[in-house]
Amino acid sequence: MANILDVHGLGTALEFGIPGIGGSDVAVLSFEALGADQSVRLMPEASGAISEWVLGMDLYLPSQPGTWTGLLQTGTGDADVFLRDNGDGTAGIGISSVYSGSFAFDAWVRVVISVSVEGGGTVLRKYIDGVNVGTQMLGATDRWAIDPELGLRLFTDNDGETSRGYVSSIFFMSEPPEVAVLEATLAAAPTASAAGFFPVSPAEGAFEVGFAGETVDLRYGTASVALEGSDYQTPVAIGDSTI
Repeated sequence: MANILDVHGLGTALEFGIPGIGGSDVAVLSFEALGADQSVRLMPEASGAISEWVLGMDLYLPSQPGTWTGLLQTGTGDADVFLRDNGDGTAGIGISSVYSGSFAFDAWVRVVISVSVEGGGTVLRKYIDGVNVGTQMLGATDRWAIDPELGLRLFTDNDGETSRGYVSSIFFMSEPPEVAVLEATLAAAPTASAAGFFPVSPAEGAFEVGFAGETVDLRYGTASVALEGSDYQTPVAIGDSTI
């Protein structure tokens, strides 16, 4: 039976009444249209700001009222990447009036976001089901750098531009590989999978989150995860102690 928390839930796709992935039922995390103090918060282990990173998510978003879905937030203000409804059953992905591609509602979709610093400027690359749907040059800015004390907050926004949905796997890696290597890796496994992204860690600084057994399950890597708004957090290592 699904474990229903305040604004999140842990269970299977079948229990939540949505399709599985590739014909297989799959463990998922559900989330409501979250408020500014609610999120799925990833806290990578790092000694300083993470300016270059990759985030991957296997997502199912039901079609619903509203134009915007905040996907991620590096601070506490406006979300830093959104989905914007295209009005045709799909949504574009991006920020600052540049929204690319066709994310399909009512279907499992693999979304990957890459942030890198090139020539002194931040570059945002956006992938939907293995295809680069847009590359944005964001200029010299630290807006997309992740403070390890705050973490990377998912599915939230400061003024309610959010939507309910489901996620089956979340992958994060600091210091992404060269673009050609990243895109070849995505092309090899372009779509959502019940098995997640990688069976073992592909690189140092990587971790993957799943939801088997109605828990938030760190499959590999070092990080902690908090379901803000539902009073749930994975253990945090501090020195020789685990809290």
